[in-house]
Amino acid sequence: MMRIAPSTRAPLRPRGQGALAAAFASLALAGCASTYKEPTDGPTNTIEFRNEAEVPGLVRTFEDPVECTGLTAAGTVEPKARRTIKVATGKRVAVSMALQYSNPLAGQGLIGGLVAAKTTRSCTPIVDFTPEPGRHYVFLVRAGGTCSSDFYGQTSEQRGTPNSMPTRFQERKWTMPVTVAGASCTKP
Repeated sequence: MMRIAPSTRAPLRPRGQGALAAAFASLALAGCASTYKEPTDGPTNTIEFRNEAEVPGLVRTFEDPVECTGLTAAGTVEPKARRTIKVATGKRVAVSMALQYSNPLAGQGLIGGLVAAKTTRSCTPIVDFTPEPGRHYVFLVRAGGTCSSDFYGQTSEQRGTPNSMPTRFQERKWTMPVTVAGASCTKP
């Protein structure tokens, strides 16, 4: 199985309990995050988001994939489930799947006893690419103690198999701005 870029680890940042869900709820309530609308005319490709984590994932796209602005919500992917969206063929797109999960920690206490604690982590890998005719794309995200993602393209004959095609894409780093007006990821 050949890929242009290997699996990578997405940046992990500690967050407060429920911070990711609260951030997206506030964006939606404020009217700042719109809902993704699939293309209705012209050729399309599919992107299948596979959530291999034990927590739900939030699929997002960006209206401007170069600047990473215009955040849109494309739905939730339940744990160990899949969600597919359509995107325009030949038109650059940036997509992400955000997860928030607990990472249990254990350590020795001050008086020698064992202390258990949990930290909350977020995982938001982003890929930027231009869909090619006749391809189906898979964006797989895993999270637990660490976060990792894979992204690859498949022909219609390869769909549903472990085989893939070389796929050109860029990984972008999530930078969630303080205000929604700014870029949500690094520039390519």
